[in-house]
Amino acid sequence: MEVGTFEHQYAAGFALVSDLDGTLLPAPKSNGLGGTSHPPLAEGPAYAPLVELVRAGGTVVAVTGSQFSTHRVRFFDAMPLKLRRTGRVLLSVESGSRLYRADPNSGEPHEDLHFQQVAFAGARPRFEPVLVDALVAIGRLGLRRFYTDLLDNPNMLESSDHAAIAAHVSLLVVEAAAAGASADAPVSLDPSVCPRIEVRGDGAAVVFVGVPSRFGSRYFDVLELDALVGLVGADGNRPSELVDGRPTGRLCFDCVPAGVGKATVMRYLLQRGEVAPGRALCLGDRPLGNDEGLAEWAHPDAWARLPEGSASQLRATADNECGPVPFISVAESLELVPAFLHAFHAGANAQGSAAVLIALCAWLAEASPTAAPAEAVPPFHGAQARALAAGTRHALARSPRASTDVQPCLPTPKKEAARHVVTAALGST
Repeated sequence: MEVGTFEHQYAAGFALVSDLDGTLLPAPKSNGLGGTSHPPLAEGPAYAPLVELVRAGGTVVAVTGSQFSTHRVRFFDAMPLKLRRTGRVLLSVESGSRLYRADPNSGEPHEDLHFQQVAFAGARPRFEPVLVDALVAIGRLGLRRFYTDLLDNPNMLESSDHAAIAAHVSLLVVEAAAAGASADAPVSLDPSVCPRIEVRGDGAAVVFVGVPSRFGSRYFDVLELDALVGLVGADGNRPSELVDGRPTGRLCFDCVPAGVGKATVMRYLLQRGEVAPGRALCLGDRPLGNDEGLAEWAHPDAWARLPEGSASQLRATADNECGPVPFISVAESLELVPAFLHAFHAGANAQGSAAVLIALCAWLAEASPTAAPAEAVPPFHGAQARALAAGTRHALARSPRASTDVQPCLPTPKKEAARHVVTAALGST
Protein backbone atom coordinates (compact mmCIF):
# COMPACT_ATOMS: atom_id res chain seq x y z
CA MET A 1 0.00 0.00 0.00
CA GLU A 2 1.35 3.42 -0.96
CA VAL A 3 2.06 5.63 1.99
CA GLY A 4 0.83 9.18 1.52
CA THR A 5 0.14 12.03 3.90
CA PHE A 6 -2.96 13.06 5.77
CA GLU A 7 -4.92 16.04 4.52
CA HIS A 8 -5.06 17.13 8.17
CA GLN A 9 -1.41 17.75 9.05
CA TYR A 10 -2.07 17.77 12.78
CA ALA A 11 1.58 17.04 13.66
CA ALA A 12 3.05 19.81 11.49
CA GLY A 13 5.98 21.45 13.23
CA PHE A 14 6.27 18.71 15.85
CA ALA A 15 9.63 16.91 16.22
CA LEU A 16 10.36 13.56 17.83
CA VAL A 17 14.05 13.10 18.70
CA SER A 18 14.61 9.47 19.58
CA ASP A 19 17.23 6.88 20.35
CA LEU A 20 17.07 3.73 18.21
CA ASP A 21 18.40 0.54 19.87
CA GLY A 22 16.25 -0.31 22.85
CA THR A 23 13.79 2.45 21.93
CA LEU A 24 12.35 2.45 18.40
CA LEU A 25 14.04 -0.64 16.98
CA PRO A 26 12.91 -4.20 17.72
CA ALA A 27 15.11 -6.30 19.96
CA PRO A 28 18.03 -8.31 18.52
CA LYS A 29 17.47 -12.02 18.09
CA SER A 30 19.73 -14.97 18.78
CA ASN A 31 20.82 -17.06 15.80
CA GLY A 32 21.35 -20.05 18.10
CA LEU A 33 25.12 -20.07 17.48
CA GLY A 34 26.27 -17.35 19.85
CA GLY A 35 25.55 -14.62 17.28
CA THR A 36 22.75 -12.16 16.71
CA SER A 37 20.47 -10.79 14.03
CA HIS A 38 19.10 -7.26 14.12
CA PRO A 39 15.59 -6.76 12.69
CA PRO A 40 14.73 -3.49 10.94
CA LEU A 41 12.28 -0.90 12.24
CA ALA A 42 9.44 -2.25 10.09
CA GLU A 43 9.44 -5.55 12.03
CA GLY A 44 8.85 -3.85 15.38
CA PRO A 45 5.86 -2.32 17.15
CA ALA A 46 7.01 1.31 16.87
CA TYR A 47 6.99 1.37 13.05
CA ALA A 48 3.29 1.97 12.42
CA PRO A 49 2.78 4.88 14.84
CA LEU A 50 6.10 6.45 13.77
CA VAL A 51 4.98 6.40 10.13
CA GLU A 52 1.67 7.86 11.29
CA LEU A 53 3.44 10.78 12.99
CA VAL A 54 5.46 11.66 9.87
CA ARG A 55 2.43 11.24 7.57
CA ALA A 56 0.63 13.77 9.76
CA GLY A 57 3.40 16.35 9.25
CA GLY A 58 5.77 15.51 12.09
CA THR A 59 9.55 15.16 11.92
CA VAL A 60 11.55 12.26 13.34
CA VAL A 61 15.24 12.61 14.21
CA ALA A 62 16.80 9.26 15.12
CA VAL A 63 20.02 9.60 17.15
CA THR A 64 22.18 6.53 17.75
CA GLY A 65 25.63 5.64 18.94
CA SER A 66 25.87 3.07 16.15
CA GLN A 67 27.44 3.38 12.74
CA PHE A 68 25.71 4.69 9.62
CA SER A 69 25.87 1.51 7.53
CA THR A 70 23.86 -0.65 9.94
CA HIS A 71 21.28 1.92 10.99
CA ARG A 72 20.72 3.21 7.50
CA VAL A 73 19.36 -0.27 6.76
CA ARG A 74 17.53 -0.78 10.05
CA PHE A 75 15.96 2.69 10.32
CA PHE A 76 16.41 5.12 7.43
CA ASP A 77 15.73 2.80 4.49
CA ALA A 78 12.90 1.17 6.46
CA MET A 79 10.93 4.44 6.43
CA PRO A 80 8.69 4.83 3.35
CA LEU A 81 10.43 6.58 0.44
CA LYS A 82 7.62 9.11 0.04
CA LEU A 83 8.07 10.22 3.62
CA ARG A 84 11.86 10.41 3.38
CA ARG A 85 11.50 12.76 0.41
CA THR A 86 9.65 15.26 2.60
CA GLY A 87 12.90 15.98 4.47
CA ARG A 88 11.27 15.06 7.78
CA VAL A 89 13.23 11.85 8.40
CA LEU A 90 16.74 12.49 9.80
CA LEU A 91 19.39 10.11 11.10
CA SER A 92 22.26 11.06 13.39
CA VAL A 93 24.90 8.37 14.02
CA GLU A 94 28.08 7.82 16.04
CA SER A 95 26.63 9.38 19.22
CA GLY A 96 25.33 12.46 17.46
CA SER A 97 28.55 13.33 15.65
CA ARG A 98 27.17 12.90 12.10
CA LEU A 99 23.80 13.95 10.70
CA TYR A 100 22.09 12.65 7.55
CA ARG A 101 19.12 14.02 5.62
CA ALA A 102 17.27 12.67 2.61
CA ASP A 103 17.63 13.99 -0.92
CA PRO A 104 14.23 15.47 -1.87
CA ASN A 105 14.22 13.66 -5.22
CA SER A 106 15.84 10.28 -4.60
CA GLY A 107 15.19 9.96 -0.88
CA GLU A 108 18.79 8.78 -0.48
CA PRO A 109 20.69 9.90 2.64
CA HIS A 110 23.25 12.70 2.38
CA GLU A 111 25.44 13.96 5.17
CA ASP A 112 24.71 17.41 6.54
CA LEU A 113 28.13 19.02 6.21
CA HIS A 114 26.87 22.28 7.68
CA PHE A 115 26.32 20.42 10.95
CA GLN A 116 29.92 19.18 10.80
CA GLN A 117 31.16 22.71 10.31
CA VAL A 118 29.04 24.21 13.10
CA ALA A 119 29.60 21.44 15.65
CA PHE A 120 33.22 20.48 15.00
CA ALA A 121 34.65 23.15 12.70
CA GLY A 122 34.52 20.55 9.93
CA ALA A 123 36.73 17.98 11.67
CA ARG A 124 35.08 15.39 13.92
CA PRO A 125 37.13 14.41 16.98
CA ARG A 126 38.94 11.08 16.70
CA PHE A 127 41.12 9.03 18.99
CA GLU A 128 44.82 8.79 18.26
CA PRO A 129 45.92 5.26 17.30
CA VAL A 130 47.66 4.73 20.64
CA LEU A 131 44.36 5.41 22.42
CA VAL A 132 42.44 3.08 20.10
CA ASP A 133 44.91 0.27 20.84
CA ALA A 134 44.65 0.86 24.59
CA LEU A 135 40.84 0.93 24.47
CA VAL A 136 40.80 -2.35 22.53
CA ALA A 137 42.98 -3.88 25.25
CA ILE A 138 40.66 -2.61 28.00
CA GLY A 139 37.63 -3.89 26.10
CA ARG A 140 39.08 -7.36 25.66
CA LEU A 141 40.03 -7.54 29.31
CA GLY A 142 36.55 -6.49 30.45
CA LEU A 143 34.80 -8.89 28.07
CA ARG A 144 37.04 -11.74 29.19
CA ARG A 145 36.33 -10.97 32.87
CA PHE A 146 32.57 -10.85 32.30
CA TYR A 147 32.34 -14.13 30.38
CA THR A 148 34.70 -15.89 32.77
CA ASP A 149 32.47 -14.79 35.66
CA LEU A 150 29.39 -15.90 33.74
CA LEU A 151 30.83 -19.36 33.12
CA ASP A 152 31.70 -19.64 36.82
CA ASN A 153 28.26 -18.40 37.88
CA PRO A 154 25.60 -18.97 35.19
CA ASN A 155 22.95 -17.47 37.49
CA MET A 156 24.70 -14.10 37.88
CA LEU A 157 22.33 -12.36 35.45
CA GLU A 158 19.30 -13.26 37.55
CA SER A 159 20.92 -12.86 40.96
CA SER A 160 22.33 -9.42 40.13
CA ASP A 161 19.36 -7.65 38.58
CA HIS A 162 16.98 -9.95 36.76
CA ALA A 163 14.33 -7.27 36.36
CA ALA A 164 16.68 -4.99 34.44
CA ILE A 165 17.99 -7.58 31.97
CA ALA A 166 15.56 -8.69 29.30
CA ALA A 167 15.29 -12.40 28.58
CA HIS A 168 16.57 -12.08 25.01
CA VAL A 169 19.74 -10.31 26.23
CA SER A 170 20.35 -13.05 28.79
CA LEU A 171 19.96 -15.68 26.09
CA LEU A 172 22.44 -13.92 23.79
CA VAL A 173 25.19 -13.65 26.38
CA VAL A 174 24.68 -17.17 27.75
CA GLU A 175 24.97 -18.57 24.22
CA ALA A 176 28.05 -16.45 23.60
CA ALA A 177 29.63 -17.77 26.78
CA ALA A 178 28.93 -21.34 25.71
CA ALA A 179 30.53 -20.59 22.33
CA GLY A 180 33.82 -19.59 23.95
CA ALA A 181 33.40 -15.84 24.44
CA SER A 182 35.87 -15.81 27.34
CA ALA A 183 38.66 -15.79 24.72
CA ASP A 184 39.85 -12.47 23.26
CA ALA A 185 37.02 -10.73 21.41
CA PRO A 186 37.68 -9.89 17.75
CA VAL A 187 37.78 -6.35 16.39
CA SER A 188 34.86 -6.44 13.97
CA LEU A 189 32.01 -4.35 12.58
CA ASP A 190 29.96 -7.46 11.82
CA PRO A 191 26.73 -7.07 13.85
CA SER A 192 26.20 -10.85 13.95
CA VAL A 193 29.39 -11.35 16.01
CA CYS A 194 28.99 -11.28 19.78
CA PRO A 195 31.09 -10.44 21.69
CA ARG A 196 33.16 -8.02 19.59
CA ILE A 197 34.97 -4.69 19.69
CA GLU A 198 34.03 -2.10 17.08
CA VAL A 199 36.48 0.59 15.97
CA ARG A 200 34.32 3.05 14.08
CA GLY A 201 35.19 5.80 11.65
CA ASP A 202 38.99 5.64 11.85
CA GLY A 203 38.91 6.10 15.61
CA ALA A 204 35.74 8.17 15.99
CA ALA A 205 34.52 5.64 18.57
CA VAL A 206 35.49 2.32 20.16
CA VAL A 207 32.59 0.15 21.31
CA PHE A 208 32.64 -2.99 23.44
CA VAL A 209 29.73 -5.27 22.50
CA GLY A 210 28.63 -8.27 24.53
CA VAL A 211 28.10 -7.21 28.15
CA PRO A 212 24.55 -6.26 29.24
CA SER A 213 24.59 -2.52 29.77
CA ARG A 214 23.51 -2.96 33.38
CA PHE A 215 26.95 -4.55 34.00
CA GLY A 216 28.99 -2.22 31.77
CA SER A 217 30.46 0.05 34.42
CA ARG A 218 31.46 -2.95 36.51
CA TYR A 219 33.66 -4.49 33.80
CA PHE A 220 34.94 -1.46 31.85
CA ASP A 221 36.76 1.53 33.31
CA VAL A 222 38.41 4.15 31.10
CA LEU A 223 40.57 5.23 34.06
CA GLU A 224 42.65 2.13 33.27
CA LEU A 225 43.91 4.04 30.24
CA ASP A 226 46.14 6.14 32.46
CA ALA A 227 48.17 3.08 33.44
CA LEU A 228 48.49 1.93 29.82
CA VAL A 229 49.26 5.18 27.99
CA GLY A 230 51.36 8.21 28.88
CA LEU A 231 50.20 11.81 28.62
CA VAL A 232 48.57 12.56 25.26
CA GLY A 233 48.45 15.64 23.05
CA ALA A 234 50.12 19.03 23.15
CA ASP A 235 48.39 19.89 26.42
CA GLY A 236 49.66 16.78 28.15
CA ASN A 237 46.20 15.38 28.97
CA ARG A 238 45.71 12.19 30.89
CA PRO A 239 44.25 9.63 28.45
CA SER A 240 41.12 9.10 30.55
CA GLU A 241 40.31 12.84 30.24
CA LEU A 242 40.00 12.40 26.48
CA VAL A 243 37.45 9.58 26.60
CA ASP A 244 33.79 9.52 27.53
CA GLY A 245 32.88 5.90 28.26
CA ARG A 246 29.42 4.72 29.30
CA PRO A 247 26.99 1.78 28.93
CA THR A 248 24.58 2.10 26.01
CA GLY A 249 21.79 0.15 24.37
CA ARG A 250 21.36 -3.44 25.47
CA LEU A 251 24.84 -4.91 25.15
CA CYS A 252 27.25 -2.04 24.51
CA PHE A 253 29.77 0.18 26.24
CA ASP A 254 30.61 3.20 24.05
CA CYS A 255 33.89 5.09 24.19
CA VAL A 256 33.78 8.40 22.31
CA PRO A 257 36.00 11.49 22.37
CA ALA A 258 35.18 13.75 25.31
CA GLY A 259 32.70 16.42 24.27
CA VAL A 260 30.96 14.26 21.67
CA GLY A 261 27.39 13.26 22.48
CA LYS A 262 23.75 13.44 21.52
CA ALA A 263 23.45 16.89 23.11
CA THR A 264 25.55 18.24 20.21
CA VAL A 265 23.02 17.41 17.52
CA MET A 266 20.17 18.53 19.80
CA ARG A 267 21.74 21.96 20.24
CA TYR A 268 22.23 22.28 16.47
CA LEU A 269 18.58 21.42 15.77
CA LEU A 270 17.39 23.84 18.46
CA GLN A 271 19.54 26.61 16.96
CA ARG A 272 17.99 25.99 13.53
CA GLY A 273 14.45 25.83 14.88
CA GLU A 274 13.96 22.27 13.64
CA VAL A 275 13.36 21.29 17.25
CA ALA A 276 11.30 23.86 19.11
CA PRO A 277 10.30 23.97 22.79
CA GLY A 278 6.60 23.26 23.07
CA ARG A 279 6.58 21.23 19.86
CA ALA A 280 9.05 18.43 20.59
CA LEU A 281 9.61 15.25 22.58
CA CYS A 282 12.70 13.13 23.22
CA LEU A 283 12.48 9.37 23.69
CA GLY A 284 15.15 6.93 24.88
CA ASP A 285 16.01 3.92 27.03
CA ARG A 286 19.30 5.05 28.60
CA PRO A 287 18.85 8.51 30.15
CA LEU A 288 21.72 7.69 32.52
CA GLY A 289 23.81 6.38 29.62
CA ASN A 290 24.27 7.58 26.06
CA ASP A 291 20.79 9.16 25.94
CA GLU A 292 21.87 11.65 28.61
CA GLY A 293 22.46 14.22 25.87
CA LEU A 294 18.76 14.03 25.01
CA ALA A 295 17.49 13.73 28.57
CA GLU A 296 19.39 16.81 29.76
CA TRP A 297 17.02 19.08 27.82
CA ALA A 298 14.17 17.86 30.05
CA HIS A 299 15.89 19.07 33.23
CA PRO A 300 14.41 22.32 34.56
CA ASP A 301 17.87 23.94 34.46
CA ALA A 302 18.01 23.45 30.68
CA TRP A 303 15.92 26.56 30.02
CA ALA A 304 18.99 28.62 30.83
CA ARG A 305 21.06 26.67 28.27
CA LEU A 306 18.73 27.16 25.31
CA PRO A 307 20.47 28.57 22.23
CA GLU A 308 19.55 32.17 21.49
CA GLY A 309 16.27 32.40 19.64
CA SER A 310 14.99 28.96 20.70
CA ALA A 311 11.56 30.19 21.79
CA SER A 312 12.66 30.80 25.35
CA GLN A 313 9.55 32.97 25.78
CA LEU A 314 7.60 29.73 26.23
CA ARG A 315 9.24 29.38 29.63
CA ALA A 316 6.47 31.46 31.18
CA THR A 317 3.80 28.92 30.17
CA ALA A 318 5.83 25.77 30.77
CA ASP A 319 5.96 23.28 33.61
CA ASN A 320 8.43 24.33 36.33
CA GLU A 321 9.39 20.68 36.84
CA CYS A 322 10.47 20.07 33.23
CA GLY A 323 12.91 21.62 30.79
CA PRO A 324 12.22 22.93 27.27
CA VAL A 325 12.05 19.50 25.59
CA PRO A 326 10.41 16.70 27.63
CA PHE A 327 12.00 13.24 27.68
CA ILE A 328 10.06 10.00 28.12
CA SER A 329 12.04 6.97 29.27
CA VAL A 330 11.32 3.51 27.88
CA ALA A 331 14.10 1.85 29.89
CA GLU A 332 13.28 -1.65 31.11
CA SER A 333 13.85 -0.63 34.73
CA LEU A 334 13.22 2.53 36.75
CA GLU A 335 16.72 2.05 38.23
CA LEU A 336 18.10 3.13 34.85
CA VAL A 337 16.31 6.50 35.06
CA PRO A 338 17.50 9.64 36.92
CA ALA A 339 15.24 10.88 39.70
CA PHE A 340 14.09 13.99 37.83
CA LEU A 341 12.62 11.73 35.11
CA HIS A 342 10.87 9.14 37.29
CA ALA A 343 7.47 10.65 36.55
CA PHE A 344 8.31 10.51 32.82
CA HIS A 345 9.08 6.77 32.79
CA ALA A 346 6.97 4.53 30.55
CA GLY A 347 9.19 1.43 30.24
CA ALA A 348 8.95 -1.60 27.93
CA ASN A 349 11.48 -0.47 25.30
CA ALA A 350 10.08 -0.63 21.73
CA GLN A 351 6.63 -1.68 22.94
CA GLY A 352 6.57 1.28 25.30
CA SER A 353 7.72 3.58 22.49
CA ALA A 354 4.88 2.32 20.30
CA ALA A 355 2.31 3.05 22.99
CA VAL A 356 3.79 6.52 23.64
CA LEU A 357 3.71 7.36 19.92
CA ILE A 358 0.14 6.18 19.55
CA ALA A 359 -0.95 8.33 22.47
CA LEU A 360 1.13 11.27 21.16
CA CYS A 361 -0.57 11.12 17.76
CA ALA A 362 -3.94 10.98 19.47
CA TRP A 363 -3.09 14.03 21.63
CA LEU A 364 -1.82 16.01 18.65
CA ALA A 365 -4.93 15.19 16.63
CA GLU A 366 -7.16 16.31 19.50
CA ALA A 367 -5.12 19.45 20.15
CA SER A 368 -5.01 20.55 16.51
CA PRO A 369 -8.52 20.88 15.04
CA THR A 370 -8.54 21.24 11.26
CA ALA A 371 -9.84 24.81 11.27
CA ALA A 372 -7.60 26.15 14.04
CA PRO A 373 -4.67 28.46 13.21
CA ALA A 374 -1.23 27.14 14.14
CA GLU A 375 -0.90 29.57 17.03
CA ALA A 376 -4.06 28.13 18.60
CA VAL A 377 -2.45 24.71 19.14
CA PRO A 378 -1.49 24.31 22.81
CA PRO A 379 2.22 23.68 23.51
CA PHE A 380 3.44 20.22 24.41
CA HIS A 381 5.25 20.58 27.74
CA GLY A 382 6.12 18.47 30.77
CA ALA A 383 2.53 18.04 31.94
CA GLN A 384 1.54 16.44 28.64
CA ALA A 385 4.63 14.20 28.58
CA ARG A 386 4.00 13.06 32.16
CA ALA A 387 0.42 12.17 31.26
CA LEU A 388 1.55 10.19 28.20
CA ALA A 389 4.13 8.29 30.26
CA ALA A 390 1.67 7.50 33.03
CA GLY A 391 -1.00 6.39 30.57
CA THR A 392 1.50 4.12 28.84
CA ARG A 393 2.63 2.56 32.12
CA HIS A 394 -0.94 1.81 33.11
CA ALA A 395 -1.91 0.45 29.69
CA LEU A 396 1.14 -1.80 29.52
CA ALA A 397 0.53 -3.08 33.05
CA ARG A 398 -3.00 -4.13 32.05
CA SER A 399 -2.03 -5.67 28.73
CA PRO A 400 -1.13 -9.38 28.47
CA ARG A 401 0.83 -8.51 25.32
CA ALA A 402 2.96 -5.76 26.82
CA SER A 403 6.17 -7.82 26.74
CA THR A 404 5.87 -8.87 23.10
CA ASP A 405 6.68 -7.10 19.86
CA VAL A 406 3.06 -6.65 18.81
CA GLN A 407 2.49 -4.53 15.72
CA PRO A 408 -0.06 -1.94 16.85
CA CYS A 409 -2.83 -0.64 14.66
CA LEU A 410 -2.38 2.77 13.09
CA PRO A 411 -3.80 5.57 15.16
CA THR A 412 -6.35 7.79 13.53
CA PRO A 413 -6.56 11.55 13.06
CA LYS A 414 -10.29 11.40 13.76
CA LYS A 415 -10.86 12.93 17.15
CA GLU A 416 -13.70 10.67 18.14
CA ALA A 417 -11.39 7.65 18.06
CA ALA A 418 -8.39 9.27 19.72
CA ARG A 419 -9.14 8.29 23.30
CA HIS A 420 -9.48 4.62 22.33
CA VAL A 421 -6.23 4.28 20.41
CA VAL A 422 -3.92 3.09 23.20
CA THR A 423 -6.25 0.42 24.53
CA ALA A 424 -7.08 -0.76 21.02
CA ALA A 425 -3.43 -1.14 20.09
CA LEU A 426 -2.48 -2.93 23.30
CA GLY A 427 -5.48 -5.24 23.41
CA SER A 428 -6.75 -3.81 26.68
CA THR A 429 -10.38 -3.29 27.62
